[in-house]
Amino acid sequence: MSQNTLEIIRQILSAYRDGTKGRTPSDSMDSDELRELLAFLVKRRLLEGRRRENGEFRYRITKRGEEFLSEFEGLKTLSVELCKSYGRNVRAHDRLRRKIRNEL
Repeated sequence: MSQNTLEIIRQILSAYRDGTKGRTPSDSMDSDELRELLAFLVKRRLLEGRRRENGEFRYRITKRGEEFLSEFEGLKTLSVELCKSYGRNVRAHDRLRRKIRNEL
């Protein structure tokens, strides 16, 4: 699964956690792709679909979906922190190499 697909899954789960109706915020997908992804999420028990008394069909995030979303958001935060730290370390390493080179 690509990073883009994971981000779309995050958007879908977030939207249904927040109680959105109808379409989710994934403009990069056509309706067939969205239906396929929703079926994938239902099969993995991250979403569940229910028909309401008025006949409308609605999805809602499951407890497992909430846990997935929480873990995904935690990993995304950690990833950003690691990238920032890595960038600082690379810059510090480059400065040290230049300093050593200049002293030689």
